[in-house]
Amino acid sequence: MHNEQSTEYLLLLLSDSSTSAPQDSASISITTHPKPAAESKWGVGWRTLSSIVFFYILALVIAATHLAVFQKLDGRLTDEEGLPPQTYIAALSTFLVNAFGTSLVVCLGVAFTQYLWHLFRTQPMTVSDVETLYGMQSNPFALLSWSLWTGAPIVCLTASTILLLSIAKIFPPGALTVVTRNFTSTPNHIVPTFKPDCDGDAAVSMELLALFAYMDDISWYEYLYGFFSFSLPLDLSNINRGLDPLLARVTENTLSMGEVMASTSPCGPNCTYHIAFEGPYFQCKLFTRIVLESPYTIGGYTVYKYYSSGYSPDTMGDQPPWYTPDPLVRPKDEKDEGNITVAFPHFIMEVRHPIGLQKSTVNTTYELVSNMSHLQCQPATVTYQLNVSFNNGIRSLSNTLLDDIRLLSDIPNLNATLSDLSTDTEAETPPIEYRISLRGVRPMIVFSDQEKKNETKVITLTNGTQVEVEQAGPMQFSLSQLGGLDTDKSTIGFTRFNKNRDKPSAAGFPDLENSVEILNNALANATISALHTYLYWNTTENATILTSRTFYSFSNPISLYLSYGISLLIALPFAILGVVALHKNGVTALGSSFLQVLMTTTASQRLNMIAAGGALGGDENIPSNLKDARILFGELDSSPDRDSTVKRAGFGFDDEVVPLRKGGRPFAEP
Repeated sequence: MHNEQSTEYLLLLLSDSSTSAPQDSASISITTHPKPAAESKWGVGWRTLSSIVFFYILALVIAATHLAVFQKLDGRLTDEEGLPPQTYIAALSTFLVNAFGTSLVVCLGVAFTQYLWHLFRTQPMTVSDVETLYGMQSNPFALLSWSLWTGAPIVCLTASTILLLSIAKIFPPGALTVVTRNFTSTPNHIVPTFKPDCDGDAAVSMELLALFAYMDDISWYEYLYGFFSFSLPLDLSNINRGLDPLLARVTENTLSMGEVMASTSPCGPNCTYHIAFEGPYFQCKLFTRIVLESPYTIGGYTVYKYYSSGYSPDTMGDQPPWYTPDPLVRPKDEKDEGNITVAFPHFIMEVRHPIGLQKSTVNTTYELVSNMSHLQCQPATVTYQLNVSFNNGIRSLSNTLLDDIRLLSDIPNLNATLSDLSTDTEAETPPIEYRISLRGVRPMIVFSDQEKKNETKVITLTNGTQVEVEQAGPMQFSLSQLGGLDTDKSTIGFTRFNKNRDKPSAAGFPDLENSVEILNNALANATISALHTYLYWNTTENATILTSRTFYSFSNPISLYLSYGISLLIALPFAILGVVALHKNGVTALGSSFLQVLMTTTASQRLNMIAAGGALGGDENIPSNLKDARILFGELDSSPDRDSTVKRAGFGFDDEVVPLRKGGRPFAEP
């Protein structure tokens, strides 16, 4: 009919335009030949099959590459020269795992389409099911339909695999981790030590002399002298006696804390070293006796001795000499030659535990009867063995004192000349020993009679004398250097010597313990704190240094093997099914293609009539009877006048479609 209309239209134009032609001229008849039918041929081509195979192999290669990269990085430093930064390694790992997932998704997507269209050709289903299956790759909720799982399990499994690949991509990057490892090295390192001798070096000797300390005689009324400073030429005239403030801080802190002061590491945050040196020590004897003593009056208070300590000769009498020049060797006016004799007094600690008071027969004051503990110590030296360890900058140390005690009072004359102390030549004389002052335990504690109990008892003194005493409750004081009284402000009350230090109910009443162990422990803490504080002496020791480095570690390979291995194994059968479906279909199916939809849904007139109600599109325009219509893709058999040499394929109702046979007659446009 179309050809006939065209012919009539052309004839009309010719007759209208031929007004000058003779009337009897013959009419021109133009006829058109029928247009050849457009044929659809069988054939799968190479693109679809190549896509399935190529992207599967690409995913396999990417997985192998990812594995090779992790194995190559395993055990290597993160900052190793030649390696990209750690952020680049992480980005590369993320790229590879995403490329792997994308390759498998493309492979399975193509296979999914081929098998889906094979299902369309072999199994009638409702339009709504076709719609759900068509968008299943991008709609995970479609997998919740039980009817689809029973009707098209392979398609549902393929779609599920595609969606689960997103989860599988999470684990492979975690197979490579960054770990911290410690490397141990034992280089020679300069560390602080303690050298209480004169080694002939002028600078060291001067620093050494700055630490010397000699104390005045200690009695109930105390004046304190600490370290002295000096200037060259060295002589008594230019030695300034006075308390060294740094040593005062060191000793007071160590006595109060009961431990060595904190220090910084000389060899990094993680290191260990061992040093041995000669340091101060007290060899003591403890005497106890019951004594009767008279009081003192200070600032209107009648006070009694309770505690005192300090350096004193054996007789507890006169102050020992600082230096005793030998006039036969060095005249008084000469300053460059001569020997020095150094006197080493005893260190005395006395603690009196009051028993009671006896009224004096001479005056109206009361005399104190007390149980006196007298600790008499000789200055000595021992070998300190010190192990120092730093862990992330936090120090721990342990010290051991060997049993090689050498009394300083055994060498009263050192024969050390002044020239040995101020020249660079090595001294040939015996060394000058140094001792730490326990300045913090020196302030004396006194007490006064505050409350008599009017209860008497007879006490026998150590010398055999019997006295009748009244019990009393003393009030304790600290005697300052200026002679004043400060209630309960003595340093020793805050040390380990005070057994009541950590008792809140008794903190105001010190109960002192005269212990040689506590004394030497305090002396060792002060010595070790001083060597870390002054830093006057150094030595070279083998330090065990731990260096923390970060490494790549292929520590969790199972997460990479399982993620990639399971993904490839599960995807393989679905890829094979897609290839088989492609072969059975005989033609390539295009997924998510408008042309695919257009070419396969424009043949059935009955289907077109039902779908016309939703021509505008949209979910609200879909005819209800269209969703429930059972359709099949195949050869349409609804035109009885169809040319027997061609046929039409497309979606149609299951009663108007004949299943397609691969290699049959060609399909053509009607």
